[in-house]
Amino acid sequence: MDPNTIALLAGILFILIAIVGGGFVIKEIKIPKVPRWARIISGFLGLIFCFPFVIQVVNQIIPSDNNTDRTIYSYKDSNISIHGFKLLNVLAKSVHKPPQVNDHITVEFTLQNVSKNPIKVLETFIIGRGPDGNNRDFGHTNENKTIQPNEKILTKDSIIVDVPGVWKFGPSYDLGNETYPGEWQRFQVRVVQ
Repeated sequence: MDPNTIALLAGILFILIAIVGGGFVIKEIKIPKVPRWARIISGFLGLIFCFPFVIQVVNQIIPSDNNTDRTIYSYKDSNISIHGFKLLNVLAKSVHKPPQVNDHITVEFTLQNVSKNPIKVLETFIIGRGPDGNNRDFGHTNENKTIQPNEKILTKDSIIVDVPGVWKFGPSYDLGNETYPGEWQRFQVRVVQ
């Protein structure tokens, strides 16, 4: 059992003492009365022991979208696809650098139509591959959108990296008859335990 689990169990025990320390009797079960000062101390200790667990759960559930996120990958050069999309930037952020298991990684990229014609996309998305190579694509946006010349579109979303190892991400779009690109500006992120 890891120290966090032990602390959580101790915290729950102290909180129970604080709550039921007034004593009660149910049939053959009798819980003796605990002095008021001991109940207050137990409640205080229970909250202290449970606090790290609560913070950990909140960090896993709520993706951090504030300035405390650290840039783990950045690409700012311009790169034009064969269809006329200019990749203006790719950015990946996480709370930790390097990211840890169960962190949220937020990836975003911006495309600009630099051709002279409108381009219709079925969607834009972020290619995601876990360490096992399985598909973890996410951020499906801009569905059935026609991008006018010089128009810019943003794709941004988060994923929870739930296993350690090397993850791969990259910008992508689907034109219906073709998904592009295969390895276009793909980058790697090492996730640690």
